[in-house]
Amino acid sequence: FLYAVWHGAKIVYDTDDDNILISEEIPVLRPETRAFELEHSPGATSAAVNIYKLFSQSTSWPRGFPLDHINDPAATPRIARHTTLKKAQVIQSLANHDPDVDALYRLTRALPLNFDPAID
Repeated sequence: FLYAVWHGAKIVYDTDDDNILISEEIPVLRPETRAFELEHSPGATSAAVNIYKLFSQSTSWPRGFPLDHINDPAATPRIARHTTLKKAQVIQSLANHDPDVDALYRLTRALPLNFDPAID
């Protein structure tokens, strides 16, 4: 990615080979991107944030999330405010059906896992 940017790339779009876009439009190509700023929940004692909790009611966590915080409600971030980005530098997207979860999730939970697209 750094090589591409260094050599003038305006956009770098990367995805797994098994992901399928929900719409025909690649999100980074929108002139404005809807976003929100997060803050830690009250009582948070760790920097770990489980972003999946904002998009799903199921007990799910992203790959690399500290296992001792899976059931910690303070690890669920709060939306501080909604905003619109004129130029997004990095966009992280979620993958429905078979998201990027760790091996423990796959051994203890059933797939598919789908995220709620409506956050307000």
